[in-house]
Amino acid sequence: MNYKMPPVLQLLRKETLRISRDIKNIQMIRKLKLFEIIHNNLKIGIRKTKREIFYSAPKLFNKQYVTDKMVDQFLKEFNLKIEDLNILPSLKGLFYGPVYFEQEDGTIFEQNRDLIPDISKIKNIKTIFNTILVIEKDSILTFIKEMYFKKNKPLPFLLVTGKGYPDYNTTHFLKKVTFSNENIKIYGLFDLDPHGLNIFKIYKKRIKNIKRIGITTTDVLKYKIKREELLNLTKRDHQLLQTLSYTDKHDKQFYDDIDFLQGLSKKMEIESLLNNDIDFELFQYLERDI
Repeated sequence: MNYKMPPVLQLLRKETLRISRDIKNIQMIRKLKLFEIIHNNLKIGIRKTKREIFYSAPKLFNKQYVTDKMVDQFLKEFNLKIEDLNILPSLKGLFYGPVYFEQEDGTIFEQNRDLIPDISKIKNIKTIFNTILVIEKDSILTFIKEMYFKKNKPLPFLLVTGKGYPDYNTTHFLKKVTFSNENIKIYGLFDLDPHGLNIFKIYKKRIKNIKRIGITTTDVLKYKIKREELLNLTKRDHQLLQTLSYTDKHDKQFYDDIDFLQGLSKKMEIESLLNNDIDFELFQYLERDI
């Protein structure tokens, strides 16, 4: 009986041969090492996280994001899923609110707050909420949760955070929740800075119906945020804004905010609106916009 190599292994072999014929820089060497690790994982039948892959050759890969980017580019280029490479999703996203997870074997379990589990093992996800609020930072998620608790008010939405830039598992979680209920509305609360805008764009690319409610230029003007309360943009901030300005321009508020940040050379974090000297009530802000 002839052995038939699985398609993913065939693909890895083909790419390895192609790159090895023309090794010109460190990036090609890194790719070859990545392919070697993934190839071995697939042959042996073990699964690793991106973090474990990075620590397989930390001196060569140099930074975690280098490994992450190479894996993501490979998945995108060949239209693969992360599980096709025996890579476990890095779990870092959090949620707060009752969620029901149905596993492949039909078992259902409920969680009210926790690290978002490995969604590749989940068949279906349901929640009692018709609204989800995605928050850039976990510290703001905690603040909102405690704010409603102190006011003795029931939380009107499911809270979700990717703790900065979202991992695949977090966006996959959101996609599965909305797949179970097409009427669910998703809103996002992000810093008014280059990274906050970029994080929103990443969510928007994967979750088409997410709507950014803040923080916006309108908030800066409405709540009369003083210039000295804003932070200076760095050189890298300016570069990221320039890159963002080249993307699709259908979202007027988004591009107004880019122009505002570039013109003022300043940025603002959500925490600035929580300053006691500002006539701002986050509870009313959320109730108004959601």
